[in-house]
Amino acid sequence: AGGHGQGDRTDQLNNPTDVLVDKDTDSLIISDMGNRRIVRWSCRTRTYEETLLNDVDCTQILMDNQRCLYVSDVGEHEVRRYRMGETDGTVVAGGHGSGFNHNQLRFPTYLCFDRDESIFIADTY
Repeated sequence: AGGHGQGDRTDQLNNPTDVLVDKDTDSLIISDMGNRRIVRWSCRTRTYEETLLNDVDCTQILMDNQRCLYVSDVGEHEVRRYRMGETDGTVVAGGHGSGFNHNQLRFPTYLCFDRDESIFIADTY
């Protein structure tokens, strides 16, 4: 993916921070943080396919067994779940501004699931 220098064209990436393999579509889903987008690239043709999400300061992405995408947004201090094709998503953690209260996050970076698909969030600050 990328390979055409740093930039914002569809054949370029700018500070990619995470990638996952979508076996159902034989593609890569990439968090392109420098361009504030999440994109899909074909593994077969090694080309850009589509922008899944725009205007997101994403450091990490996960996909659950139902093919929902979980996105850590450090700009909004929240984690959202997106069903494929959805652009608004649902806040699953944070979403109440930056802070230290139990319902707030401050720069959520890394995500992981346990066996029961409970989500764990590394909240940097």
